[in-house]
Amino acid sequence: MSDFKPVDGETQPSISLSRKLSGEGDKPILIPLNANAIGNRCNSSNSNLEDAQRNSSSSTVFKDPNGNHPNPEDHGATSMKKRSKRPTAKPSPAILLAKQNAQQGKKRTSQTDIQIMMTDHLQPARDAKDNVRKPTGVVYDLKMLQHYCLYDPKYPECPDRLSSIIYRCEQLGLLARSKHIEPRLATKDEILSVHTEDHIENLKRICETQEGTVEELERHASQYDGVYFHPSTYGLSLLAAGSTIDLVNAVLDGRIQNGMAIIRPPGHHAMKSEYCGYCYFNNVAIAAKRALEMGKATRVLIVDFDVHHGQATQQMFYDDPRVLYFSTHRFEHGTFWPNLEESNFNYIGSSDGVGFNCNVPLNKTGMGNSDFLSIWHQLLLPLAYQFNPDLVIVSAGYDAALGCFEFAPDLVLVSAGFDSALGDEKGEMEVTPQCYPHLVSPLMGLANGKLAIILEGGYCLKSLAEGAALTLKTLLGDSCPKIDATKCPTYEAAESVLNATYMLRSKWSMLIGQTHVQEGEQIIAQTQKKLHIPEAKYIWTEPLPEVYETRNCYPEQSSNVQKQLDERISQLILTTDLQQPPHRVAIVYDDLMLKHRNVAEPGHPERPERISNIFACHGDFGLLERCHRLQPREATEDELLLVHTEDHVRKMKGTQNMSGRDLYKFKENFNSIYFNNHSYQCALVAAGSILQVVDAVVDGSCRSGVAVVRPPGHHAETDEPCGFCLFNNVALAAKYAQTDHGLKRILILDWDVHHGNGIQHIFEDDPRVLYISIHRYDHGGFFPCSSDADYNVVGVGAGEGFNVNIPWNRKGMGDTEYLAAFLNVVMPIAYEYNPELVFISAGFDAAKGDPLGGCKVTPEGYAHMTHMLSSLANGRVVVALEGGYNLTAIAYSMTLCTKALLGDPIPPLQLKEEVDSVAIESICDVMHTQAEYWSVLKPFRKYFPFNTELVPVGSYSKIGVSSIESSLGKLNIKKKVTSPVRSQHPIMDHENNEIPASDATAGASSSSSRIETLELIGATAGAVGGSQSESLAEVITKMQEVVSDKDEQMPGVIVQPSDTCPHFDNISSVPDGGVDVNALCVDCNNKGENWICLTCYKVYCSRYVKGHMVEHAGQSGHKIAMSFADLSVWCYECDDYIEHPNCRAPKSAAHLSKFGNALPS
Repeated sequence: MSDFKPVDGETQPSISLSRKLSGEGDKPILIPLNANAIGNRCNSSNSNLEDAQRNSSSSTVFKDPNGNHPNPEDHGATSMKKRSKRPTAKPSPAILLAKQNAQQGKKRTSQTDIQIMMTDHLQPARDAKDNVRKPTGVVYDLKMLQHYCLYDPKYPECPDRLSSIIYRCEQLGLLARSKHIEPRLATKDEILSVHTEDHIENLKRICETQEGTVEELERHASQYDGVYFHPSTYGLSLLAAGSTIDLVNAVLDGRIQNGMAIIRPPGHHAMKSEYCGYCYFNNVAIAAKRALEMGKATRVLIVDFDVHHGQATQQMFYDDPRVLYFSTHRFEHGTFWPNLEESNFNYIGSSDGVGFNCNVPLNKTGMGNSDFLSIWHQLLLPLAYQFNPDLVIVSAGYDAALGCFEFAPDLVLVSAGFDSALGDEKGEMEVTPQCYPHLVSPLMGLANGKLAIILEGGYCLKSLAEGAALTLKTLLGDSCPKIDATKCPTYEAAESVLNATYMLRSKWSMLIGQTHVQEGEQIIAQTQKKLHIPEAKYIWTEPLPEVYETRNCYPEQSSNVQKQLDERISQLILTTDLQQPPHRVAIVYDDLMLKHRNVAEPGHPERPERISNIFACHGDFGLLERCHRLQPREATEDELLLVHTEDHVRKMKGTQNMSGRDLYKFKENFNSIYFNNHSYQCALVAAGSILQVVDAVVDGSCRSGVAVVRPPGHHAETDEPCGFCLFNNVALAAKYAQTDHGLKRILILDWDVHHGNGIQHIFEDDPRVLYISIHRYDHGGFFPCSSDADYNVVGVGAGEGFNVNIPWNRKGMGDTEYLAAFLNVVMPIAYEYNPELVFISAGFDAAKGDPLGGCKVTPEGYAHMTHMLSSLANGRVVVALEGGYNLTAIAYSMTLCTKALLGDPIPPLQLKEEVDSVAIESICDVMHTQAEYWSVLKPFRKYFPFNTELVPVGSYSKIGVSSIESSLGKLNIKKKVTSPVRSQHPIMDHENNEIPASDATAGASSSSSRIETLELIGATAGAVGGSQSESLAEVITKMQEVVSDKDEQMPGVIVQPSDTCPHFDNISSVPDGGVDVNALCVDCNNKGENWICLTCYKVYCSRYVKGHMVEHAGQSGHKIAMSFADLSVWCYECDDYIEHPNCRAPKSAAHLSKFGNALPS
C-alpha cells in the first residue's frame, strides 16, 4: 500500500486512507473491537443483525506498536502524536468519579439519590425498528355544506369549497386509502380553552334564536369584520372544532401517522372574544391548546400558509414558548386584510415567547413557488428543526394558490389556507397546486411524522380542490409531483426573509446565512450593496368602520381572467404525472461481493462485513419484505467504458489471474487500493447492480432504490482505481442514465466524508450532471488531499457552476452542520436545477464512531437528508453505498435511509446549541461562490448592520401605531413620507434581483465619536463607492453638503478615520509603476472588491470575496491596506480606518488610476 503524496509545503509523511502512521512511522497493528457491545446490553433480542455482528467485529480501531488506541475521531488526520505506553487500559475518569460518588452515597444517612445516565447515540436508530408508517386519517362531514350566506349567493366562503375538495379526493381514490376519523362536536370546556363564555353563548344565541330572520342575521354580521351567520353556524363551528381536536388526538395517540381535516367554517381569524374573517372558533388554536393541557405534546409548531395572517392564532400563543407560530401571508405594508401592524416581521413574541412568533409578510402580489420554497429553506425549516416539535399543525389556507383572488417538534399543525394558490382572486398569488406537496413534505420529517393539516381558506375552487387533494396524496406517502425549476425569489420575498431573519437570528442559531458586520466594516458592505438594513413599514391609516359591509365586500375576477386562469390550472392538472410505481423501494445485494477482501491485511476497514451487516440490519428491521428485491448483475465491459478507459478496464480484469505476490506489487501503483483474484468480479457486480436499480427506477417499476454494494466507487478515476474504489459505480450509473434512458438533468449528492474526486472529474464539464459533495477537507489535508475539493472549484467549460463542494475544515461536524448545509445550499440549488433523477453517493464514514471520518452524523441525520432529497424528481432517488467503516453505524445508517424512502417516521434530530463556526464559514463561502451560478442564492448574500436592535420588537400595547414611527426617537431617523406601494428608498435592484444596501441605516452610535449618520439624498452607494464620472473629492463634497443637522439623521454611515494609528511607518513608497486599481487579486484573479497592501503593494480580494487580503495581512505581518472601491485605508492591527500624511501618496496614485487625475490638495 503506497502512501499519498504530501501536500505542497507539508514536511510530514501523508496518510493513506486505510491507515494512520504512528509517531515513528511504523505500520499500525489492526485490532478488531466489538463496537456492538453497548447495543447488545441495550437490546438482548437475538436478531439477524446481532448474529452477523457476533461473527465479525463491528468496527476497526488502529493500535500502534506500543499498544495505544488513537482517538477514533482523529482517524484520517494528517498527523498523530505519539502516546505513552500503557500496560493496562484505564477506565474513564467520569466513570471512576461516578463510582466514587456512589460508594460515598451508601455511607450517607441522607436520602439523596445519585442517577447516572449513559447515552447511546445509536439508541434512536434501534428504537426506530418498530416505528413503521401508520395510516393517514381524514375527517370531514357533509353536514358542513349547510353553512352558507343566506343573503349573498356569491359569498366566497361557500359550501362548494368543501364539496369540490371531497369530490377531487374521491376521484383520485384518496379517501378510500385513508382512515376515516369520526367527526364530533367540541365540548364547551374545549372551546373555553381559548375563547370566552360570552363568545360561545353569543354565537349560540344569534344562530339558534327561533325568530331570527335573514335580515336579523345580516344585522348581526354587520357588527363583525368579514363574517355571515346561518342557523347552522353555531353547531357546525362546534363540529369543525371537535373534528380538529379528534384528528390531532388520533395523531398524538399513534392511531394514525398524520391526517387532514377537511372542514369548514375555518378558524384562524377567530379571536378570543370576536368572530372575524369567516371564522367563529379557532380550530387550530383549540386543538393545540388541548394537546398541551393534556400533556400529549410539549412543543407545537403551527405553520400557517393561508394568504391572510392568522392574527388570532398569533395572539393566543404570543407569549407561549411551547408554541412556535410561523405565518407567511400577504401584507403589503398593512394595506391587505386584516390590515394589522401585528402582522409585520418585527412581531416576534413577548415575555417568555419572544422569538417564538415568526411572520413573513409578503408585500406584493403574484408570488409563486420559488418565493415560498425560499421562505421554507431559508427560514421555516431552520427554525422548525431547532425547535424540535413533537406535533406540527398546518393552517392550510389555499388562497395563495394560482387563481385565488386573495393572496423538530412534538406535533406539526398546518393551518392549510389554500388562498395563496394560483387562480385565487382573494389571494392573487401564483403558488401552483403542485407546489403544496413540496411545502408539506419537509414538515413530514419533523415530530416523528406527527402532522395534522387543517383546512382554512382557499376560494378558487379548481385550484383549491387540486391543492388540497395533492396535499392529502402527499400525506398518504405518494411522491411530490414535479414542479418547474425554481428561480430567483422576488425582491419582496427575499426582503421579508431577511427582515425576519434579522429579528430572530439572536434567538435561533440555525439562521446562519447572514452575519452582522463590525462597525468599521459597515460602510464597505453598504458600498458593495451587501448590507441589508430592515425597515418595519406600516402605512394603513383607515379607521375601523362602525358597521361592516356584508355584501359585495370581496374582490371579483372578470370572466376573461377567470377563463385564462381556468385554462392554465387545467393545463397544470393535465400535465402533472400522478401515477405511482407499483413498488416504493427496490433493493439489490449479492453475497458474491463478500469475496473482495484484503488477504494481506485482514483487519482492513473496507471489509466484506460492511455489506453483510447492512443487509442483515435490513432483514432485522423487516425491510426486505417491504422492498422489491432486484437481481444483481455484472456490468458489461461496454458499460464500463462509458466512464473508464480501455486500459483501466484491462488492468482491473488482469487481477483475476495474478499471484498473491504480483497483486501486492500491483496495488502499490495506486493510492489506497488492494486486490485479490475476486476483486474484478465483485467490482463488476457492484457497478452492474446499481444499473439494475437505475433501470427499475427510470422505467417506473420502482419509485426509488437502494444498492448495498462494494467495493465503493466515487474515488475511482477514469484511468485508475483510488481510495478503495475500482470502478466509479455512481458515475457509471449516471452516464448510463444519460445514454440508455436519455436523462438530461441528474443530481449526484455525495455525503461520504471523503471528497468524490472521481465523480467530480468525470462530470466537471457536463451541465447534465450536478455534483454536490459534502466532505471533510481540512484545508487540503484530508484524503484525497487535493485542492480540487475546495469550495471555489465549480466545474469547467459548459459544466461551470454544476460542481458544488461543501468542505469541512476540521473534524467533528454532525447533524447540525449537515442540516445547515442542506437547507442553505443543497436544497435551494437542487430545486433550481430540477433533476430528473437523484443519486446519493452514500458513504457513511461521516457517522459518529467511524474510525476514519472523525465526524458525528447519526443514522437519523442521514435519514433526514434522504427524506429531503426524496421530494425531488418525483421521488426517483437511488442510494448507493460508498464508504463507512464502523460496521454498526453503517448498518443502522443505511437502514434508516431505506426506512425514510419507505415513508416511515424518522427519529427527531438532537441538534447542538450552535452550528460550528468553521462550518458556517464554509457554508457562507459556498453560498457566495455559487450565487454566481444559482439565482436562488443571490438575494441572501447579505450582511446585517452592527446594530442588532435597529427595529424594535412589536408590542400589542402599540397596536395601531406604526412601529417604524414609534421608534424614530430611538433611531434618530428623520421621518419620511411613505408611498403606499414601496419605500422612497427601494432596497432592491430589480434588474439583477439582488437586494443592495438599503438607504436605511444602522442607528447612530452613542459610544463612538467617529461614527455618524447622515441623509444621503438619492445616491449613497454611488457617493461612497465613487464612480467613473465623479472624482473622490466631488463625492466627498456632496456628502459633506448634506450633513446639516446631527439631530435629523438618515441612513448611510460616515466613518471618521483615526489619526492616532502607530503603524503608519508600515506604508512604503509607491512603486515606480504607480497603482493599478483594475489589478486582479494575486491569489484568485478576482476583479472586484480588491485591496492593495501598502507595504508590498500586492493586490488581494476583500473579506467579502474570499478574504485573501485578510490572509495576507495575517501571514505577512503587513498591517495597512487601501480599498480600490473608496480609497479608504485600513489598519488590521488597530482594526480601524486610518488617515495620515503617509497615506496621501498611494491614495493620489490610486486616484490617478481610478479617475484620471491626481488627488486634489
